[in-house]
Amino acid sequence: MRFHFNGDVIDLIHAGPAHTAGDTAVIFRNHNAVHFGDVFNNAGYPFIDADSGGGINGMITFCEAVLAEIGDNGIVIPGHGPVTDSAALKAYIHMLKTVRDRVSAMMAEGKSLLEIVAARPTAEFDETYGPEMNSLGLVDRAYTSLKRDAASQ
Repeated sequence: MRFHFNGDVIDLIHAGPAHTAGDTAVIFRNHNAVHFGDVFNNAGYPFIDADSGGGINGMITFCEAVLAEIGDNGIVIPGHGPVTDSAALKAYIHMLKTVRDRVSAMMAEGKSLLEIVAARPTAEFDETYGPEMNSLGLVDRAYTSLKRDAASQ
């Protein structure tokens, strides 16, 4: 959907389920700025509301779709934390993909959620996104959403 307000072009983009099933990015075209809501968290690890249709694959797809819209020089307004840039969004996507791939690989090996948590698939990102205890929610929600996605195939 597109709006025109105070001379600016504002696009609303729904790139599919991400944090929840109904996420929308608001892109202020004249400023090359995007507000993500809770899809992008610049104050810690994200919460993926898998019980409300969200999933780690959707988070990645959504972030990549928005990054393609704003390019390398975008202003990124997170749902939590300070305003940042496209480089931080790229790093966030890298973190999400890395965690997803690690959790998925351990699931394919038959590991339980407790074993995956114990393997600390987020360890290298704790300095940026918060202490290990904060990563537990991301690992749990990634596992839950991947398990749900596999069951629906």
